[in-house]
Amino acid sequence: MKNPTPQPRAKKVKTIEEVFQEVNKKYIRLKKKDIKNNNSILYEVLEKLLTLMRSCDSLFDSLNPKLEYLGSYFEGLRVGQPTEYDINVILTIHMDYSKIKLDANEVQNGHTAIKMPTEFRRLSKTPDKVIKGFKKTELWCDRLYRLSVKKFRDWMQGVVQAALNKLPTENGKRVLKIKHKEYKINFKVSGPANNITVHLENDDVIDIDLVPTLTFRLPQQPSESKIDFHKVQDTDISNYFAVPKPTAHDFSWRLAFPYQERYYINDKNNLKSTLKLLKQFRDVQGFNKLASYFIKTLFLWEVVDKGCVTFIYNSFGRTAR
Repeated sequence: MKNPTPQPRAKKVKTIEEVFQEVNKKYIRLKKKDIKNNNSILYEVLEKLLTLMRSCDSLFDSLNPKLEYLGSYFEGLRVGQPTEYDINVILTIHMDYSKIKLDANEVQNGHTAIKMPTEFRRLSKTPDKVIKGFKKTELWCDRLYRLSVKKFRDWMQGVVQAALNKLPTENGKRVLKIKHKEYKINFKVSGPANNITVHLENDDVIDIDLVPTLTFRLPQQPSESKIDFHKVQDTDISNYFAVPKPTAHDFSWRLAFPYQERYYINDKNNLKSTLKLLKQFRDVQGFNKLASYFIKTLFLWEVVDKGCVTFIYNSFGRTAR
């Protein structure tokens, strides 16, 4: 009697969890080696660039610039490669901020006008402040003392450009030398950001967006604002930002709440993993018009009890990569 022909073993079917883990490992998770290398480049380039900017503009130096690392990479939402970074350049005007009036009455989309007090206007006329560069602020406001988005942005752009102009040029790029390494750099302006592209030896690039911002603290908030500041207060995080995002209204400053957003998405089980999976699906399918901040906003709405949280939607100035 012949032995029965052995049947081929059924191929094991992967569970949905196993499929997700495989996709995450191959396409979504950032490689530790890339993170380490690119972080090292990011920090040393920014340290050198900030030093150059402070040395070439006395006003910038007087505003005590501080770098705040924000955006999708630092939120743990970056997909693919650690090559794009959003950095807030926090500038502090040394005056009593409680005298600054935030007024949303004549602006839209949760933005605000910033009306500067007499104390600010005196800075451009006081001799010891003039020496520190505050003469440049003389034309930053209109006759209603509203702070101009364009003039603030133009000044910041000039600071970055002046710093880069100190560097030698090679094949149309600026050359930044740090220790025994050289980085080729390009510069452009994109929205409120000053974009620095660092070209690496292996033809990869690192994009750094420097966004100048002013910081305000609760309980100070714009009058007549459409933003639900109760959702901001619920986080017990007081600081938020005014960002000079260009719009049709030159005195309309976008408000940003990155710390509060981070509060709402952190420690929410698999929220970040699911969000990154959707971003990867978007990229694979070529849904180019589906911006990352739309996806993130939907998740934030779900987190905050499925309510239409106005402040969350309006806090995005550009795509969260």
